[in-house]
Amino acid sequence: MTAEPVYIGHDDPVGRCERSGAVLVDLAPFGEPGFFEQLVVAPVEGLEVFEVRCVPLRAYGFSFGDEVGLGMTMMVERVVRRKGNRTLRVLLAPSAEHDGTAATFREEVDGRASALGLLFEWNGWGNVAINVTTEQIAPVIECIGGYVDRGLAFWEWSETVPFKPPTSPWPHVWPEAPPE
Repeated sequence: MTAEPVYIGHDDPVGRCERSGAVLVDLAPFGEPGFFEQLVVAPVEGLEVFEVRCVPLRAYGFSFGDEVGLGMTMMVERVVRRKGNRTLRVLLAPSAEHDGTAATFREEVDGRASALGLLFEWNGWGNVAINVTTEQIAPVIECIGGYVDRGLAFWEWSETVPFKPPTSPWPHVWPEAPPE
């Protein structure tokens, strides 16, 4: 684990509502020790089952709208119910940041995803997570295909790896008490 935990947050979660809160997913079981994704969720059943209200940027095994179960530490420990959505994640190659490809790619993805009525979230300049149903896959793949074929982008499905429970201890560090 890294010295300080690294939190991957959602700047503009697509499903934020007045009941929304945040929980953590430990990314260590997926090869990223010391990293935690902050998910936006809404309660479904008390403080035990929550609906995912963002498009997962790094976590595996669930998508927007799925229901997850929490442990005593308020970290996701299990997937309770899948709702049929899928998360397609696309990462641009580092070379795309400086040659204008990133801006063009972002415009194309924003335009195509918006036209299809898809929910999507960006993380940084070249990482997007798109919520799709089976019927919406082909037009999205068509949009990103040229970038992938030229080696400018890489993609994956969030469910290619099943969800795994946390292996890291709770990362929260309490702030020091304010001076009196």
